Amino acid sequence: MQIKNQPILVITTAPDSSIANKIARKLIDNSLAACVQIDAAIQSLYRWKDTIETTSEFRLIIKTQDNHWKNICTLIDQVHPYEVPELVQIPITDTSPAYGDWLQRECNVNQEP
Repeated sequence: MQIKNQPILVITTAPDSSIANKIARKLIDNSLAACVQIDAAIQSLYRWKDTIETTSEFRLIIKTQDNHWKNICTLIDQVHPYEVPELVQIPITDTSPAYGDWLQRECNVNQEP
């Protein structure tokens, strides 16, 4: 299937479900994502400023296109309370034709033709 913009997954986390939902809603409202899945609370263990931290977070899996990557990063940086929010891009190598069409259509609702 010919895909105009490469589909990607973007992974991030939020400290609570309210912020996770706020980020998801802004991404969808701005046609920066076709779908955002929010996982139930997960436990994260990491080093931050020379201290090992354990926190409860909500993971967001953002289904989008690579042409929206920079705008997604900007939006998340603006609304996220973390000093350094997780922002990871994973390429999607293929989709079913119907899903690829839907993803492309939803990620370009507010875009000029």
